[in-house]
Amino acid sequence: MTEAPPAGKNVFFVGIDVDSMGGSQRVLHTLAQGMGERGHRVELIGIRPSPEPFPYNATRAYRHTTLYPAPAAPKPPARTVGDRLSLARRAD
Repeated sequence: MTEAPPAGKNVFFVGIDVDSMGGSQRVLHTLAQGMGERGHRVELIGIRPSPEPFPYNATRAYRHTTLYPAPAAPKPPARTVGDRLSLARRAD
């Protein structure tokens, strides 16, 4: 008697910005691709889009979603030490 192979799992990877060129982004795309190729249902979720996206995989074996439509606006530079230590500024 042969057993049916186990069904793929639902796998979610979430990151702040998953499309920029960087180490953690590369790891997320590599893991998502590998698990998708092994039959799992994989969703890579970015919180915000990258201002300069990098194409990690030409053919994706996973779904890709970004929650917000636009990149975060850059913060103006802090002008004083008080600005740098401000809790209100850090909360943004």
